Amino acid sequence: MIEKWGSIADAKHKPVIVTSNGQISKCILKDRMPWKKHIHNGAGIDLIPTLFEAVGLEPPIMAGATWQWA
Repeated sequence: MIEKWGSIADAKHKPVIVTSNGQISKCILKDRMPWKKHIHNGAGIDLIPTLFEAVGLEPPIMAGATWQWA
């Protein structure tokens, strides 16, 4: 985020492409996960409910997903 946009705050509301469950969806980055050292459940990204619907998943779930800046 910092490398691409200059700061974490400047990355907010930027478009991202998320792939999960064989589906691809474009959405807007609204929040970010804590620093990796503070994550204890193995999650890498946190999907919003509308994105779960877009990729065919039902929360609560831990699913594999990748993302990239759109």
